[in-house]
Amino acid sequence: MENPPPTIVPRWSRLSFLLSALILLTLLLDVGLRRLPVSRVAFRTWEASRFYPTSIGPLTPNFSFFSPRAYGDLSNLGNRPQYRVYRPERFTTDAFGYRNPPQPEGGGPIRIVLLGDSFIDGAALSDDETLSAQLTSQTGARVYNAAGTSNWEGFAELLARLQVRGAIVILEISEVFITGNLELDSPPGHWAVRGLRRTLPREQYRDVRTLWRIAFGWSQYSPLRIYLTRSFRTLQNDRWLPNPTAAQAITGALDNGHQMLFLTNRMEHLSVAPAAHVEYFVRVRDRLRQTGNELLVVMVPDKYRVYRRFFKRPPGLAPAASSFQNLVPALEKAKIPALDLTPILSEQAARLYPTGQYNFHDDDTHWNAAGVRRTAEAVAVAWRELR
Repeated sequence: MENPPPTIVPRWSRLSFLLSALILLTLLLDVGLRRLPVSRVAFRTWEASRFYPTSIGPLTPNFSFFSPRAYGDLSNLGNRPQYRVYRPERFTTDAFGYRNPPQPEGGGPIRIVLLGDSFIDGAALSDDETLSAQLTSQTGARVYNAAGTSNWEGFAELLARLQVRGAIVILEISEVFITGNLELDSPPGHWAVRGLRRTLPREQYRDVRTLWRIAFGWSQYSPLRIYLTRSFRTLQNDRWLPNPTAAQAITGALDNGHQMLFLTNRMEHLSVAPAAHVEYFVRVRDRLRQTGNELLVVMVPDKYRVYRRFFKRPPGLAPAASSFQNLVPALEKAKIPALDLTPILSEQAARLYPTGQYNFHDDDTHWNAAGVRRTAEAVAVAWRELR
């Protein structure tokens, strides 16, 4: 008996063909979706502002974005949508890629320059709520927000291009970034770009740097990946799928029944900044003086340190002392002006607490508008004393 002829599987139904077609379709969809404006894809302002930093700053220059439903980083980090507190948020950058709304012409010289991390950048705040905006209101001086400057070389270039002299440079440090907000020795950028900087004239190097940042931003911006990640995280709700990031943000119950989110690793360990860091600030001060400017160090406590006293807890648990308790006297001995915000924000939190108000966002690691206003008042006093 003859064997039946072999069945011919159509090429289009073969697994390898289907996988190849799926990869091609995914690639075309990913490239096509990149034509969407970033503002249509991002749902938080800091996301939308960081894809194309084509100038010297860390953000997209001349960028404006408004979100009517922004929310905090902790609710996102822990994938806890039930704890989101929605709020409108406007985010504007200048031509250098820093968060500064348009300045009126003839505004006078810059008298205050802000350096630091996301607290200075204004994470979870609208333009008019940031520390730079509040300091402008408190002092009447022209304030420039240079938050996000990661290295001395880039900051020195910014000071030169802005022609800043005779200003107070406020270097904000948090409990996480004691000496990391302004690297003094590490060269900026990718190793290939650093090599071109040593070989090309300055103007050509800037053009190459811009092209590099555009290409890098384009490679990082993937709306398809963003949409797929959001969809998958929606399923990771401990009902359909386990939520692997839930433990990164802990719900803290205060003794008045109010609940806040806190970073887990901050609640597990409260550190103290060593006094040895003073040598770093001496170097920063000396370099600033070479540019004709002076230094003021401003220290921001962690949210958990401020609110630990209000937790439901066994009797006798004392409030946490400042993490900067050793650094402050060392800076004073080195004659470097410093302002520890720990007692200032702790006092404000205690004053607001009976009325059900707070100076940090419930769903975010950062301070809210009330905390910024109090900080601006304290910094304005220190600035006037230094003048």
